[in-house]
Amino acid sequence: WLRGADLCGADEGVADAARRTLERAGRIVAASREHGPGDLGDISPERIAKVAREAGRPLVLLLDGPEEMPPVLAHRLAAWSRGTEEWLAAQRVRLVVACRAEHWDRAGALFGDGAPRGRPGAVPACVRIADLTGRRARLARERHGIAEGALAARDAGHPLALRLLREVRAALPEGVEGCPDRDEIFGAWLDLMALRVAVRLAAPAGLRGSGVRRLAARVAGQLHEAARRSLGPGQGELDRRAFEQLFPWGARAKVAGWASAVLTEGVLVPAGDGYRFAHEEVADWIQGMHLDLDAALDALVFRRRCGPGTVPVPRHRAGPVVRAMLFASREPAELAARLRDLGEWA
Repeated sequence: WLRGADLCGADEGVADAARRTLERAGRIVAASREHGPGDLGDISPERIAKVAREAGRPLVLLLDGPEEMPPVLAHRLAAWSRGTEEWLAAQRVRLVVACRAEHWDRAGALFGDGAPRGRPGAVPACVRIADLTGRRARLARERHGIAEGALAARDAGHPLALRLLREVRAALPEGVEGCPDRDEIFGAWLDLMALRVAVRLAAPAGLRGSGVRRLAARVAGQLHEAARRSLGPGQGELDRRAFEQLFPWGARAKVAGWASAVLTEGVLVPAGDGYRFAHEEVADWIQGMHLDLDAALDALVFRRRCGPGTVPVPRHRAGPVVRAMLFASREPAELAARLRDLGEWA
């Protein structure tokens, strides 16, 4: 299971990321052995693929969120795709790519011609996954313990909304009513995460009551600042330096353990050389709050140019822009003006 952040700018194909991941896992396994590290032997992706083939279970790689790949690699996606396809065919490995439509519109067209004739896996198939409907949506709500009518109808089959609402409701006292929509669920979940982080920080510092509430507000502020900084050149990623400024490993104002508390609660997760919000859609939502919408539209749509040596902003980064547009819809006149400009440009 790979994620886009595991890819590097110089990669020739997905095998390079698989090799690094296996080597890292091998070091962890070796270090945990009771009688010393020892030699794990050949744990290359080619060896693993051979073992899987011989067992009659072809190796499957899942590349989750390829949008997280470094901008330099996204710029040379065609060459990476050719290298990936040739390796998959030679090793008889299958690849599943979980991505947004904006990414697949381009990436999907790059697969299909690079593999040798007669080799399996040369034809890509696209399965579009939407919200749950009908019986499946009802079953999902039942499994999450969410009663009918407990959230807005348009979000009643949205998997992430259901999952996060379950977490929020589990933290509330019984009898609390409401019918939140997706934005309200995301907001409540972020508040809950800030409180959980604050509780972790407060215990060693001897804080209680109002002190914990003030600390939770501070954590929430740092998470919003993390979202603002993620809008920069990192393409949605918070680099290590920025992360440690916001959530230091040491003490700040007599409270220690910010980084470990945030990571333990899973609000942010390690990704590549930095950190990202655990849920991509929550990341778009919170980043959309802080986006300079006019500047973003100018860069992504009206003036899509790059200076010498720079890489264009990828289309999938439109997520926070869409969210910002939805926030702007609360002011109909403001939204109408922007839509009119977009319509004239189109």
